[in-house]
Amino acid sequence: MEILAYESHFLLALALTCLIETSVLLIYIKIFQGGLFKAHSMGCLLFAGILPSFATLPYAWFVLPFHDLPFPWRDALVEFSVIAMEGAILWSILKMKAFESFKLSFVCNAGSYLTGLLLYKYLRL
Repeated sequence: MEILAYESHFLLALALTCLIETSVLLIYIKIFQGGLFKAHSMGCLLFAGILPSFATLPYAWFVLPFHDLPFPWRDALVEFSVIAMEGAILWSILKMKAFESFKLSFVCNAGSYLTGLLLYKYLRL
């Protein structure tokens, strides 16, 4: 893959990831953490949805792919690392319990990962 094509795909993935993970975060917090939804401004919640993706997606796309790991192990390592890092970011921004922040990170990442697989399979993005 050409480097510019790779970077273009990265920018599309970043935009979609931010959109999907922020949407999942807002829905999750509204349903399961109603008190947090009332305690934080919409700006704070949007920041908590967008910042983790900006902090971790470049790492997932530009650092780990260069390691010589086979597909399932590479994806597992990437996702585990991302969930851990994003959970810590969510914990620090939203001041929620640590376990809840990592659970929220898992749900957000599962949503974006599965959506990405579906988009790739059916649209070849």
